[in-house]
Amino acid sequence: MAHVTTTPEAAIFVPRNGALREVYRGRIDDRYLSLGTERPQATHHDLEEAIRAVLAGKLVPQPGGPPVGCSIVTLHP
Repeated sequence: MAHVTTTPEAAIFVPRNGALREVYRGRIDDRYLSLGTERPQATHHDLEEAIRAVLAGKLVPQPGGPPVGCSIVTLHP
């Protein structure tokens, strides 16, 4: 439903007018700089900030960068 392309990548949906609306899709945090390169700890928690905004009824910030991880490949029979 979210059309995520990388693992890990997160999505947040909120109910609106009887349907779910995507308000966030992107990285969880900035711990990984590239495949094989990571910080000891994340310095920016994108998903957490997005969840806090949803719960507070505020505008949801978009991720500060792309998710870093393995591509999700969809196989069609």
